[in-house]
Amino acid sequence: MNAPVEFYLSPSSLWLRRLKEYVKLNLYKEHCVLSVNCRLYWYLRRIGGETFARLVSLFLVFSGFDDKITALSVSDMAKFTGVCERTIKKCIAKYRNFAFLILAADHLDSLHRFLDGKSNFISFNSYELLERAFKCFDGVPEKSRGDFWVRFSVGYDGLDMENYLVECFNKNSPVYINNKVYNNSSPSPHTAFYTGENNSLLTDTQLDSSIIFKHFDNPIYEPGFNAESSVYPVNWLRHPDCRAYFKKGRWYGGAIHCSKKGGERKSYLEPLGLTHELDMHNAMFYFMLALLPDTISEADKTSYYGLVKSGRLYDDAVDTLPGASREEIKEKFQRYRNRKGGNKKRIEDIDLYFKQKFPAVRDWMLGQKQMQNRLAWIETDFMSRVCEKLSAGNIRYEWLHDAVYVSEEDSRAASEIWNSVKGEFESVFMK
Repeated sequence: MNAPVEFYLSPSSLWLRRLKEYVKLNLYKEHCVLSVNCRLYWYLRRIGGETFARLVSLFLVFSGFDDKITALSVSDMAKFTGVCERTIKKCIAKYRNFAFLILAADHLDSLHRFLDGKSNFISFNSYELLERAFKCFDGVPEKSRGDFWVRFSVGYDGLDMENYLVECFNKNSPVYINNKVYNNSSPSPHTAFYTGENNSLLTDTQLDSSIIFKHFDNPIYEPGFNAESSVYPVNWLRHPDCRAYFKKGRWYGGAIHCSKKGGERKSYLEPLGLTHELDMHNAMFYFMLALLPDTISEADKTSYYGLVKSGRLYDDAVDTLPGASREEIKEKFQRYRNRKGGNKKRIEDIDLYFKQKFPAVRDWMLGQKQMQNRLAWIETDFMSRVCEKLSAGNIRYEWLHDAVYVSEEDSRAASEIWNSVKGEFESVFMK
């Protein structure tokens, strides 16, 4: 399209229809989830950052003539984007001549009143898009079923639009719970209609609240963190498979999680062209570095750090404890880590190995309860950071616990991203 920048596209234009395919709102009983396709999300984020990406996506959700919402308050915008009202106003003021000009002409006066401090609402029901606002997005590949969606969970409590959203939820009939049909008089707070292409169900297993975490600097690294019941951070990437659910720090339930290691997993990945694996060797013991206290001697830390960083922890144990295969040693290491406190001593050969190699690390571990769930959170923190960077680089992938699978063509770029995240992690925890 070569129209001048003053030209307003009609709300029924292909531009608007295409953009609305990249955003959706899933309604639950006590919260809703704003979902943004990764292609649009990263396009917007590169332009104006995370707040900008969330805010424009929110506006697009309600664009068109068919929506009853005709205005968003600054408090609603702030709650949906997870920032303060002042940040919302600054964001809109900064980009007033770009994406926020996608408002229809008859509603532009509400934007100016908002910026002048004369109103706390922006009207937007009659959206129209300036071609220049998304002209570069026209070169982004079309979304595909393999894309993941960035999701933000928002509770209804405190929203000005709460009654409207709840009303929409109650109109969703019938309600499906565990593949059984119920009337909508008593809907489940953890069931919603998934409006994707295959019209499958999306089951939410998380609590009805949200939390913001910063990578490698957040509560999961603190001693009092509750690894079993904390909700998933809304600003971490969700699993690319919409069927996956988050439980005790890890993702489960996606197609790749259900495939067995070996030929079955290979037959799943090959048709997708994702045959190159990047994984973390001795992963949980590598991530344990983030939990080691300052009381551990530098000598022990240096020795331990060298082995887990190189991925040779299990191999070194095989050389030190002859008579067992690597797989047997690996299995014993997992049992040793997950035994409570002094019960670790029952895995005698591994306990002896730690006692000889890293006595201070061993003494600290004997005082710890089962660490699997907490280390799973740290693993997910690390891996979601990797996946964010892969997405930003337009690299397709599948994510399985401590591994990602990419194409051979993308393997070099993916390896650079992997190593850069390792560098971030180690700069924080391995000084």
